[in-house]
Amino acid sequence: MPRPRPETFQKKLRAKVDRFIRSLPLGRFEGHFSLEWIAPDLFRYHPDAADPFRYVRVDSRGSVREIIQPQIMETDGGSIPRFAQIIPGLSPWEYGPAYLIHDWEFEAYDRSREEPGFAFDKTFEEVNLTLAEAIWTLMKEGYGDCPRPKTCKHNVYTIYRAVMSPIGREIWER
Repeated sequence: MPRPRPETFQKKLRAKVDRFIRSLPLGRFEGHFSLEWIAPDLFRYHPDAADPFRYVRVDSRGSVREIIQPQIMETDGGSIPRFAQIIPGLSPWEYGPAYLIHDWEFEAYDRSREEPGFAFDKTFEEVNLTLAEAIWTLMKEGYGDCPRPKTCKHNVYTIYRAVMSPIGREIWER
């Protein structure tokens, strides 16, 4: 049996990435926040009291589906392994606002298991899909007056597949 040509694999991967990206609705980032340095590679996130940071998720018709508004938490930005940080677009803060939303959802999940009355009902898969959506939104729509990161469908898909990995699941479950 002949070996598949690399072009065939690349074409199939491009089609898969394009389908995934087309499935992501664009939301919007609103509000403000500040970060307090507490240790190397670790910050405390503080929402702005007057205009708290939030990510607004919308459905395909543009109706608000969910508003994610982080509370005070510790964050390292994107938990990108050091060896991968040399790849363009994979720094821990390249997609900072999206990573804050993702970190908050992990934090909210932990709190819902530890604090009676703290409600959070999204699944691991839903949280990671929200991250992909938020990164794509950041690339396409930006956040406030900040410069937008370079649009790269493959970075969105790569980060999504990484957080969906068994390692990501293990972090979620502990």
